[in-house]
Amino acid sequence: MVEHWIHNINDDSISPSIQAPVLIHCSGCKLKDIQSRSKRKMANNRCLLFIDKESTIDVKAQSIQDAYILDSSIFEYIAMIENRVNS
Repeated sequence: MVEHWIHNINDDSISPSIQAPVLIHCSGCKLKDIQSRSKRKMANNRCLLFIDKESTIDVKAQSIQDAYILDSSIFEYIAMIENRVNS
């Protein structure tokens, strides 16, 4: 089971490829398998899903408040996972 995070796009008029690789929690989307709520009253819903371990990669990121900034670009990570799945 993994927690779904999404690329935080601040400006739709600028290509995502040149925006900072900042990830924020997904609070629920069509991908979710389980909708979980933390026992803490102020916590947001978490989007949890089951994914085959072969289709995942580890990412390196730094915590910034309620988000994470990736050490590499979003597109580098996408290429890594596509290469792993197609191998």
